[in-house]
Amino acid sequence: EAQLEVDTAQGMQDEWQRETGVKARRISTMNAEIGDLEEANAAIDRALARAVDTRGDKFAAQVGAVRYTARAEAGAALIAVLAATAASDDVSALTAGNPQHLGELAGFPVTARYRRYEPEPPAEAEDGQDPAPEPTPAELTWVFLGLDGVPDGQVDMMRGSELLGRDPVGLMTSLEGRIRRLPGVRDKNTAAIADNRDQIAKTKAELDKPSPYLQQLADARDALDRIETEIDAQLI
Repeated sequence: EAQLEVDTAQGMQDEWQRETGVKARRISTMNAEIGDLEEANAAIDRALARAVDTRGDKFAAQVGAVRYTARAEAGAALIAVLAATAASDDVSALTAGNPQHLGELAGFPVTARYRRYEPEPPAEAEDGQDPAPEPTPAELTWVFLGLDGVPDGQVDMMRGSELLGRDPVGLMTSLEGRIRRLPGVRDKNTAAIADNRDQIAKTKAELDKPSPYLQQLADARDALDRIETEIDAQLI
């Protein structure tokens, strides 16, 4: 029974030490998260500082060399350029490191990147059936449109074959929305930073407390030592 008391106390002490290690690693993780969030907020502040107001009648955008003051016209011009590029034979150069520069909106360059993929080969046609048509380049192309300099400034990726069916006004509004969402993202990041700091302070306070099991373990070992000493004396 005395040995069981020692083993139990030792087990609780070992578990406490493991939890202490987990808490220390959690502090390191939260500090890293704070750093990432602070960097994200700094990038947001830089973007907001250079952003040009395009709300309502203040809207203006440039596509190519032409300046537009109507979202529908700007969106239509943008879609036309994107669709033409997506349908071209080779867009492999217009990737992440070399985007297509399309114009400017709200003080930021409008850029597009493209990805051409190879579809699965069509199944062989059965007797009497016409073979499936070969896909066009536009059907094989994904388009990634966004505002350079805006954190997470990319709108949802689009199929090249679906571009001509896009709503021009909706496309421009989606781009503008990548800027208008930034204050809310910054507020969310700021709240997460404060929460992490609060959790770090609480965790450090827990780490400063001594183990509640050390005395229990010491008492159990003392009791076991006394019993073993008594047994040894009886065996002499």
